Amino acid sequence: MPHKNSEMLATATSIRVDIWRLQQKKQKAEEEKGDDSFSDDGFDQQEPLHSFSRFDDAVTAIKLREDGQVFLAGDKLGTIALYELNQKIKLREYKN
Repeated sequence: MPHKNSEMLATATSIRVDIWRLQQKKQKAEEEKGDDSFSDDGFDQQEPLHSFSRFDDAVTAIKLREDGQVFLAGDKLGTIALYELNQKIKLREYKN
């Protein structure tokens, strides 16, 4: 079942994949207090929930499952891997 309280986002930079939970601003009053931990786009700035750097080459594609439990990542060498987020384990790997 998809997360109803949050949105998740997966990003890739070279051989690293980060998984983020984006949380909307809680109250407009916090923004008015000058709390600069908020960005202009309405989402909190924060550290990633999970980071993975177990790839042999640059990651070129990511697909995060709607329930936020697993993701697929493909790299430049043609390897596709399925990862479980909470335990940070590789479930399967398909090599080109």
